[in-house]
Amino acid sequence: MQEQTIISTYLTELNLFGKMGKIHSVFDRSFNISVNDRLINVNTATDFLSSFGMTISAVHFDQLQPYCQQGNLVKLTRDSLTVYSQLGIQTIQLTPISKEELKIQQVIYREEKLQSLLELLEAKHLEEAIGLPIGKKETDYFAQLAENKGTNLEPIVTYLIGRGKGLTPSGDDILLGYLFMLKTYEHLDASAVAEQIKRHIKATTSISENYFYALLDNYVSSVVMDVWRSLERNEAMEQVAEKIDRLLEVGHTSGHDMCYGVLLGTKAVIKEQVQ
Repeated sequence: MQEQTIISTYLTELNLFGKMGKIHSVFDRSFNISVNDRLINVNTATDFLSSFGMTISAVHFDQLQPYCQQGNLVKLTRDSLTVYSQLGIQTIQLTPISKEELKIQQVIYREEKLQSLLELLEAKHLEEAIGLPIGKKETDYFAQLAENKGTNLEPIVTYLIGRGKGLTPSGDDILLGYLFMLKTYEHLDASAVAEQIKRHIKATTSISENYFYALLDNYVSSVVMDVWRSLERNEAMEQVAEKIDRLLEVGHTSGHDMCYGVLLGTKAVIKEQVQ
């Protein structure tokens, strides 16, 4: 059983965004705290750490959960959380705290590796499992993202951002996977895609918005970081495949949407390198 608190390196300190916040949203085994319009995810998963979050022990989570109703005040220090509710006040001490590195950097381009990754992703038939219906417009836009032809990206980003159902709409997850690959291989369009996302970031949900903020600063969730580490270490494709399979398990369609974005980004990176 996990005893210590694990925090993403994106949160240099727990009270990075401020000392007072509110419960933003509550789920079965996680909740989000809103602090000055930025979110901190708190969960008890042993195999998932949000780019803007932390995991705490099951014991600590069970102590906090009865006090976590939407809108309740939360006080944050460097090593504690206090929730104020109609039931009373509950404080948990988070020490010992361990930081998990979730910042991506450039990975050396290896054509054979990326071709293998492309084949792996194409074999998943992701188009059939993503959360968006694919019509002519979507087909054209996805082809433009993959073809790397100096396309005007703004219409594509504005179309995808916020599109779809759920707390992280499918269009956002596709863009997250796509930009992740462009940043990882320093694709020439990475800054243009990032700029368009930044310009239209308020068009989506607050949870997606925070995933975008983290990625714009080069931070991703642990399941995406595991894919990055496999590529960075030039691991065997069997190991890369295991990481992809874990990413596919995220959410209802989020994992498939992100992997589809990774597929499109992989095609764009290969195209740039061979041109």
